[in-house]
Amino acid sequence: MTDGRLVPVLLIDDDENDVVLFRRALLATGAKVRLTTLDSGQAAMDYLHGVNGYSDRAQHPLPHLIFLDAHLPGISGSQVLQTIKSSIALSPIPVIVLTGAISPNETLALYRSGANAICLKPLTAGQL
Repeated sequence: MTDGRLVPVLLIDDDENDVVLFRRALLATGAKVRLTTLDSGQAAMDYLHGVNGYSDRAQHPLPHLIFLDAHLPGISGSQVLQTIKSSIALSPIPVIVLTGAISPNETLALYRSGANAICLKPLTAGQL
């Protein structure tokens, strides 16, 4: 965005410590973003589809970038990714998958599902 408004970014992660680290790292960059955090795959689905309290797009705008934990309880990160990338309205949104550990097979499956990047979660905000 070039008009001075904050760019909406969505972080979907169920680990509160990871959310705090991510928020700190983002603040340190000076990026002009409006960070929304969600802690489950179901909340992400509701938000992205504008249902269950997320219908007001002025209040809950579609993100320009999504950071997605690969391992969420309930609806998994890979299921959320598949839903995003199979939707005409959502598929253009870049999705960066965050994970603490990942197998080569899981990496391949995530890229085949449309992940734009996969990043290992760092232990500190400085590493992030």
